[in-house]
Amino acid sequence: MTLRTKLTLALMVLSAVATASIGALAYVSTDRQLTSEIDSNLSDVAAYASAQPGGRDSFGGGGGGGHGAVQLQTVLIQRLNPDGSVQSSTTGIRVPVTAADRSLAANGSGQLYRDITLDGHPYRMLTTADEHGAVQALRPLTESRQVLDTLRFRILISAVIVVLAAAAAGWLVARQVTRRLRELAGAASMVAQTGRLDVPTRTDSRDETGQLARAFTAMLAALDRSQSAQRRLVQDAGHELRTPLTSLQTNLDVLARHPELDAGQQRQILSDLHSETRELTMLANELIELSLGGANDSQPEQLRLAEAANRVIVRARRRTGRRITLEADASAAYAPPSQLERALANLVDNAVKFSPDGTPVELTIAGGRVTVRDHGAGLDAVDVERIFDRFYRSDAARQLPGSGLGLSIVHDVVTRAGGTVIAGNHPAGGAVIGFVLPPPAFQPSSNPH
Repeated sequence: MTLRTKLTLALMVLSAVATASIGALAYVSTDRQLTSEIDSNLSDVAAYASAQPGGRDSFGGGGGGGHGAVQLQTVLIQRLNPDGSVQSSTTGIRVPVTAADRSLAANGSGQLYRDITLDGHPYRMLTTADEHGAVQALRPLTESRQVLDTLRFRILISAVIVVLAAAAAGWLVARQVTRRLRELAGAASMVAQTGRLDVPTRTDSRDETGQLARAFTAMLAALDRSQSAQRRLVQDAGHELRTPLTSLQTNLDVLARHPELDAGQQRQILSDLHSETRELTMLANELIELSLGGANDSQPEQLRLAEAANRVIVRARRRTGRRITLEADASAAYAPPSQLERALANLVDNAVKFSPDGTPVELTIAGGRVTVRDHGAGLDAVDVERIFDRFYRSDAARQLPGSGLGLSIVHDVVTRAGGTVIAGNHPAGGAVIGFVLPPPAFQPSSNPH
């Protein structure tokens, strides 16, 4: 069953239930109102008949006047003696007398309403006791039944009209709603079949279908950006891999074609092979890091930046033997610990690479701002703009080991944590590269990538 059919049927059922409920309420209310008016009429007539001058023999003579006399013309009257026997009647019809009627006549007080059928016609009857026995007043229900039958027929016709109108309205509304859903379904099918992410969708509506269309368009745009980024990553990675692979192939060819090389030349070639292998290993690890985007890393938690920086500095000093200083306040951040340490380590490694031997690397933490300064030649204007791009390497860095992915990983880690990266030159010389993280009260709820 389609959504359009479901919406149409739902509106039909709701309108049918509402119409039936209102009709039933109107029918019951009208029935009670008519019964109440008939009972009131019967009570007035019975009281009038009991109060006629001359006693029980003059009530049917028609000599009285007023409203009660007029009512007597449409109401049948039957008199009962105290023993319950019929004394007289305004017509030749004998009304059945029940034990309850005889009890009222004998007691001389009380009254009883009930519906009866005489010669196939419905009547409403009141038996009321008086000092002479009891008076039974009967009024035909034919007129009230006709009113109720007419009302019932009109309610039925109205219900049919309302249900048909609801079906038409429901079909039109469902058609309008599902039209855009069908457009989105068609766009999704086109994406699935062709792989294209530039499928146009209408987003001008302000209702829920418009919100869905805008969300769908935003999703396609995000997928397109992700796909473009993946293609660029693959292309850049392929470009970066060609150089070390070509070097490896060349050195292996030299070893294979010239086995007579002396030990010094062989050691040089093997040293080159080890260097290129390390470059490939580093590049592979960094590509894996970028492709995972921290998906397999630890969950974010609140941590002190100084503690993470200390751990990074200890490892860097042991690995490089360089002097690395730390000046830090009590700043804290909300981020995955291992990712944050990876970003700090990449910054320190980058500074060590460009800082001349004998000069320190200075790491400073203040107010959530983390900076690492080297004492090298500094950054050119174009470097400041592109230093965090994937595989970007400045002219000064092309002769140095590295893949050009270290600072790109810093950018990704910091952005996922809700921070921003910074790069520039120190007034006293050297480059200053780092990032700013928000305080722990700010906890990113989603990955911005």
